[in-house]
Amino acid sequence: MKNRSNTSSTLICQNLIKGKYYCYHFETEMVKNWQDAESYCASQRGHLASFHTQEELSFITSECPPATNDVWIGLNDLGFSDNHAGTCVGMTTGLTGGFWDDKPCTEVFPFVCETPRPDITPPTKPPTPPPSPDCADGWTAERHFRNCYKVKI
Repeated sequence: MKNRSNTSSTLICQNLIKGKYYCYHFETEMVKNWQDAESYCASQRGHLASFHTQEELSFITSECPPATNDVWIGLNDLGFSDNHAGTCVGMTTGLTGGFWDDKPCTEVFPFVCETPRPDITPPTKPPTPPPSPDCADGWTAERHFRNCYKVKI
C-alpha cells in the first residue's frame, strides 16, 4: 500500500492491484509475524486478505508474486483456543498456490493486505433461511441446518 496519499480519509486504490470488490497489496519486501502484518495492514486502512468466494481466492492466487513460498492471510483461530495461543493461516504461492496451512503466528512471512474499493459496493449477502420448524416422524432439524435430516444405521 505504498505511495498513496495520506490527505484523504478514503483509501484510493492507486498503485494497488484492483480485484472485483477489493484492492490488494502484496508485501514481499518485508516479512512480519501474523499480528504485526495485520497491524501494518490496519495502519494502511486495510486488513490481511480474506476470501469469501472461490473467485476471490483464484484472483489473489493468480496475482501473488511466485517468488514467495507462503504469505500471511487473514484467517486464524486466535481467541478460539482453550489453552494455547492459536494458529494463523499462511497461503502457498507459485505453482502450488492457493493452499492454506496452519502456521505458528510468531513465524514471519510476506503478507497480503486488502481494502475495500471505494468505487464499488459489494452485493449484500442474502439472509440465511431459518431452520425447518416441523419435520416428519423420524426426521430431525438442528437449529443451524435449514432442512430436516434422517440418519439410517
